[in-house]
Amino acid sequence: MDATSEPAQVYGSTQIELAWTIIPTLIVFVYFWLPLESFTAIQDTPKPATAVEVTAIGHQFWWEFRYPALGIVTANELHVSC
Repeated sequence: MDATSEPAQVYGSTQIELAWTIIPTLIVFVYFWLPLESFTAIQDTPKPATAVEVTAIGHQFWWEFRYPALGIVTANELHVSC
């Protein structure tokens, strides 16, 4: 092979290109669909009677938690009990 000559031009296989396009697309679809079913099931669950609504606000270096029904505002601490 001469240093000035161009190497042989090889073009891709259509089957391989379709495979590496379709397979990742299917994987992304499955990873999107499975959590979507879980999210809808969680959203349909009724709130318990003792549930307390909390609004979380993210500031640059700290969190603000507001409890609207109780009239309480706290910083950086969210206490959860079961």
